[in-house]
Amino acid sequence: MNKRIWLRHLALGIPLAALLHTCLQFAHAYSSRFDNDWDIFPLHWFLGVVFGSVVLGPAFSVQALLAISLGKKHAGRVTQIVAGGLLQGVFVWLWAEVIGIEPSLSGNFLLTEPMIAAGCVAGAIVAAFGAPRP
Repeated sequence: MNKRIWLRHLALGIPLAALLHTCLQFAHAYSSRFDNDWDIFPLHWFLGVVFGSVVLGPAFSVQALLAISLGKKHAGRVTQIVAGGLLQGVFVWLWAEVIGIEPSLSGNFLLTEPMIAAGCVAGAIVAAFGAPRP
């Protein structure tokens, strides 16, 4: 059971987080002068899954452990979703504080807050679909 929950968190979380990251990156840098850049969207997402798994794998593994722990305490679905969203949001916030998120090139908006929000969304969605059933 625990292995299945862990694998579900990884299988859902890594591609979803990479997709949200790619969407924000492309929205940040979008300019009508560079319409052809959207051709590399799938490649950016794929590389985000491959290289991002180094960071996202442990992050969603911790979320799986949290889900298992909350499941043993018979926490409800809402608690699981809120906890997963907050956990991933905090991980992205810590990344922003230690490593940084803002790219060196200018864009349409600051990325830190939207990336934290995307982390919350990814964690909440993964918890909604990947958490143990009470």
